[in-house]
Amino acid sequence: MCANRSRQFEAGELTCANCGDSIPAIVTNVKKAYACHKQECRSAIYGAWDFPKRYVAEGEMRCMRPGCDNFVPAGWYGGRRTQFYCHVTCQNKMYQNVVVGQCLCCGTDILDAPHRIGQRRFLNDEHKRKYYKETRLAELAGGFRREFETYMAGAAKTRYTSYISYTGVKNQLLRFLAFLNETGVSSLDDVETTTITDYINHEVDRGVSHRNYISMISVWFDWRRVSGQTKLPNPVVHQFHSLLPRDVAPRPYEEYEMQEMWDLLRERGSIAELLAFAIGEECGLRGGEVANIRISDVDQRRQRIFVRLPTKNKTPRRPLYGDKVRELLPQWLAVRQGRRHDRLLEKQNGSPSTDSRYFQVKLRDTLCQGRRFETGLKTFSFHRLRHTWATRLANAGMDAAAIMELGGWKSWAGMQHYIRLRQDRIEEAYHAANLKHRAEKEIAQEDVMSLEDYALLDDASV
Repeated sequence: MCANRSRQFEAGELTCANCGDSIPAIVTNVKKAYACHKQECRSAIYGAWDFPKRYVAEGEMRCMRPGCDNFVPAGWYGGRRTQFYCHVTCQNKMYQNVVVGQCLCCGTDILDAPHRIGQRRFLNDEHKRKYYKETRLAELAGGFRREFETYMAGAAKTRYTSYISYTGVKNQLLRFLAFLNETGVSSLDDVETTTITDYINHEVDRGVSHRNYISMISVWFDWRRVSGQTKLPNPVVHQFHSLLPRDVAPRPYEEYEMQEMWDLLRERGSIAELLAFAIGEECGLRGGEVANIRISDVDQRRQRIFVRLPTKNKTPRRPLYGDKVRELLPQWLAVRQGRRHDRLLEKQNGSPSTDSRYFQVKLRDTLCQGRRFETGLKTFSFHRLRHTWATRLANAGMDAAAIMELGGWKSWAGMQHYIRLRQDRIEEAYHAANLKHRAEKEIAQEDVMSLEDYALLDDASV
């Protein structure tokens, strides 16, 4: 790397090697010969390659923006330059008075630099989002738009409290309405059971393997009946249109996988990533629940975290945490000291972590192979930490009711998809049950008395 050879020269310290005139104060590279501001001198000293330049002295020229009386800073300027300003702010204000187009959202004139003519179509990003939202609604919803907006602004917003769930419902219903418009259905009262079947076939042909949208459509039609908009039956028949429930197997991480991830995180990750990973492992929280934790939700004395609404089952809970969270929490609180927001964890730029998938993406980038790392895991799922947490507790002998309470499950059917019992644990429980049964059988045999023994007992008492 070359060293910086620039130097500050005072006025009169240098003279032009061509005409001998004094050169004003200047910061320039150390050279054998120097030229003044006259073009003939610069060409003679520096050669024909030197571009034409002009020197503006201090107080020589005023700013050309109307209403500004400041002077142009002294220095060298391009020889072909015709506009001179005191500061880039004046230059921007001068240029940004040119109408470069009209906003597609509101029709207002867009003022900007002349070279942006024909390039800008919106006043700002807010108008851009609003325009494309209106365009998409008009294109997909068509004649159903009014009823769709009424439902989404009322009943849907109350039922689907999570932002991700609400957005998913909105997108799924818009696809359904687009299908109705394509097939020529003009009223929701004309939707029949065969229409739902045709839509399912359309989605299967498009490559969609799930049928989550069926329940969303069914709820919408139920709302239409409850709100008095129709008296027709719901066209969705769940026994016919829904898929059979899948037997989802538990997916806990093995202990060697957890150790590998901890080694990678300690090597590459930040304290916030370490703490989020530890909370997922020791508390069994979902990614959105981790992002929603406030400072006041953490009880360091009792070592537990209050999981506030919204949650998946709309029920708050207070899971406990262990040694890893207890060790990392004070370190992180020292790092985030002075923040104005009340979220426990935050993004890399210091803003609160409101996105439920932020730590999923962040931890995946840190743990998995990518452009930054040549080694690491192939995949990572934050939700599998919840599987690992429940599996560990169950294999350690914790009562199933206690695990359900800490994890927020409403039934054993929902929790069983998270717990994978070890074979040795199953065998241990089997042998313990057999021993208990054998002991109870022996006690029962000792308590049984034959009729002959009973008669002898009566004779002896007489």
